[in-house]
Amino acid sequence: MPTLIAELVRLALSHGLSDSSLDEEVHNAALSAAAAANNDGLPGQIAFLISQIGVDATCKIIGVPMPDGSDMPGVSAPVHSQFSRHSPVRGH
Repeated sequence: MPTLIAELVRLALSHGLSDSSLDEEVHNAALSAAAAANNDGLPGQIAFLISQIGVDATCKIIGVPMPDGSDMPGVSAPVHSQFSRHSPVRGH
């Protein structure tokens, strides 16, 4: 049985969409998510960064060591989104 994503890709291809067809929509959705994270202040920004690039990379951006996680479940292992970037981009 195909996954939802695989089925939508099949349908999009059958309607003539290509890899660049949804660029603007993806960009707009990412901007909206980033704006919502920024509106939530530092907790929202840190949660967003962790969801996108993982705990380790977020700690590097913040300039702090990775917490040992002894009293925080899930902190010792980086958390990565399926769409995470491996090289954070600064200065936006």
